[in-house]
Amino acid sequence: MNIFQFFEKAWLIDRDKVFIIEEESGRQLTYGQFRELIKRIAYKLVMVDVNAGDRVAIILPRSIDTALLFFAVSFIGAVPIILEDALTDIELKGQLDNLQPKLIISEENKDRFLKINPKRKIYNFYPSDYGDLATIIYSSGSTGESKGIMITHRTLILCGESFPYWFNLNKQDRLYTCLSLGHINALGYSLMGTVNLGAALILGSKFDGGKDFWAKMICAKATVVNMLGKMLSKLRQKANCPEEQKHKVDFIANGQAIASRDLHLELEERFNTRIVV
Repeated sequence: MNIFQFFEKAWLIDRDKVFIIEEESGRQLTYGQFRELIKRIAYKLVMVDVNAGDRVAIILPRSIDTALLFFAVSFIGAVPIILEDALTDIELKGQLDNLQPKLIISEENKDRFLKINPKRKIYNFYPSDYGDLATIIYSSGSTGESKGIMITHRTLILCGESFPYWFNLNKQDRLYTCLSLGHINALGYSLMGTVNLGAALILGSKFDGGKDFWAKMICAKATVVNMLGKMLSKLRQKANCPEEQKHKVDFIANGQAIASRDLHLELEERFNTRIVV
């Protein structure tokens, strides 16, 4: 099994269910719409000679388009790598030199692949297997030079299966992430976890220090939120607001340990949600 076939399991159950939503634009796609676009974009990739095993760098912000390109590249057996669009020129050059991609998709040329002619044929081909390379994720570089970590289809699928299992999620959940899709938390747990459940994923706007965060959670009807680093501490620094108690977030998966048990309990009480680290 590869990640496209993993996606098709959810598509077969309910192709008309909303799969992915952009918080800022309000754009959304059902499982069926997303699957059809994957295959049409894949056809365009094949037409520019992208083949199985080729590496394709995707330098775009967190969006539905980024997710579509990721799956479309993977669909033809190539290897999509999502790079942070906020990298410095030196950081980006270093990662691209390391990757040696066959194709780079960025804001400058993305429309070539994303503008779809509905009359064009749909490409049917997915040769990747469970143990094949699915993507490369670069470390933050906090302990030295950024390193490329090779991730197989097996790893992404296991992430997608384990995250909902650990926290007893179901297809009615609405997962929210404002992390880069080039990060394993967003890609493996939020995106693949959503696919495994047949649930809905909200791609949030960039975290701005917590301004209106809980109001956004209410608007998005989010039930699960994935966080990293100092995001939770920044929320704690904000003045209390009524929305902290009115949202439907059942738990926050926080990627950083909390200093003490007392503080952990304090934050759970203040934000009216479970916090798992």
